[in-house]
Amino acid sequence: MAQPPKYTRGKNFADDFGHETDHSALNAELDKTSNSINDIRANLAILQADDGRLRPDVVTYDSLDDQIVQDLSAAVRSDVQNELDRAEAAADRAEAIAAIIDIDEAEKIAEQVKKDAAAAASCAVSASADALSASQSAALAAERAAIASEMLVKGICTGTGDALVFPGEVALKDQLVLQIRVPETNRTATPSIRIGGGIYPLRNSNGGALKPGSIRLEQQIVFHIDGYFAVDMMNATESHTGVARIATLDEIAAGVDDSTIITPGKLRQVITFGTTDVTPGVTPLATGSLYLLYE
Repeated sequence: MAQPPKYTRGKNFADDFGHETDHSALNAELDKTSNSINDIRANLAILQADDGRLRPDVVTYDSLDDQIVQDLSAAVRSDVQNELDRAEAAADRAEAIAAIIDIDEAEKIAEQVKKDAAAAASCAVSASADALSASQSAALAAERAAIASEMLVKGICTGTGDALVFPGEVALKDQLVLQIRVPETNRTATPSIRIGGGIYPLRNSNGGALKPGSIRLEQQIVFHIDGYFAVDMMNATESHTGVARIATLDEIAAGVDDSTIITPGKLRQVITFGTTDVTPGVTPLATGSLYLLYE
């Protein structure tokens, strides 16, 4: 990244009379000013993103100052030195003991001292490796966060529920998520959204047509590589079309969950017809627990 050129004025226009402006010299001064400003802007764009923050690839592990790395590892080095000091002190004690106790016992103490020193060194190496791993993990997390932020775009749509208009330009890519606010829900099965110069259909997560009322006023839609946006369906209720999980046999028997659905196959497993004498009202179908309500 070359440094921008320094601007130095080449002419003093006060030397000219008011009606004798040197237009060529004036143009030359403005050109030099423009070159300096444009080079400064180009260099700034390498370092700074449009939101004012540093670009993710500006500060890397390799670019950290040696002093910063040394400061981060100062505590580790201190612990290593403490362990080495303890080992040396133990060795000194072993030598003193060897003069007054059996030589075999002294050899055992010396061997233990060696093991303690090796363990201390191993702990120091492990701590240093953990510090490096934590630094690399932090850099990776920052990189992933930057990628995730590029895959989520928010905006307030105009238009109608069947012909939405998203503000501004968006670089579309597979699995890009738009978090939108819409003026109204869709009235037809073929709603669309205009982004920049393109119009893209809105479909369900399987690529099929939506039902009227499927789009919420606060909605996430996901761009698909085949050229459409998949609508994140809401949970089904008595008044809204949506998605619902199939209930388990235990949930059906408990009779408490009101957010799941029962399939004919599950219903057949829990209902056993125990009588052929059916009269209007409440009739037991399985001895001891399940009843069928009908009119």
